[in-house]
Amino acid sequence: MNVILQDDLVPLTPISLSIKSGVLHDTLIKYKGTLSSLAGYKQVQLAELLGAFIQYHSKCIAPLGFDLITVVPSSRSRRGIHPLASTLARVTELEKKLADALSFGPERITRSTPASRGYCCDRALVKGSKVLVVDDTVTSGAHLQSAVVALKAGGAKEVYPLVIARHVDSHRPATKRALYWTNLVENHWRVDRCIHCVNSNNFAEQPHVLGQDGRYLRSSDPLAGNLPEP
Repeated sequence: MNVILQDDLVPLTPISLSIKSGVLHDTLIKYKGTLSSLAGYKQVQLAELLGAFIQYHSKCIAPLGFDLITVVPSSRSRRGIHPLASTLARVTELEKKLADALSFGPERITRSTPASRGYCCDRALVKGSKVLVVDDTVTSGAHLQSAVVALKAGGAKEVYPLVIARHVDSHRPATKRALYWTNLVENHWRVDRCIHCVNSNNFAEQPHVLGQDGRYLRSSDPLAGNLPEP
């Protein structure tokens, strides 16, 4: 998936696919929840995932490195620190670079339509920086695209989008083929592999057998088992 920004292509790095009722999908709902003990536990899980993945793939995600990390605001009604920022702050090396650089702008971002002025950014923080912008879930990419545009407009030298989960509809035939492909043992999710450093054939070209919806990704879900030590 690419975010089109003027004449540039900004590669988006998803850590994993996610389907409804999957372990990762469930975690990304509950880590924002009102039950503090459960939300805190889920944040720890996601912090371990983010810390390990970024450690392994920092050069894949951000070839020129990054000196600032910010998260994509998800709701105008949210007060206080975004749960994703709290999650990133649990990783010492990431906390050092974490900054609140984005806020909502005058234009409305819809579920499927980005807006060039959907976000405003703190130019004093962003100008000349190489920014890693992190979101928890992407479906259409509208919010993340809008964030990239705002950071570029604010003077960021480089912008590198990272998302924990690329949410997909398991009922669509093309998605079923993709999820079947990920369920093959040789294609299971591993923290030491990402979409940039694994040279694999297009999953759409793989032989496929359709099974019961919702089962394909479970064995490949990054939170379904223990993460290996980096």
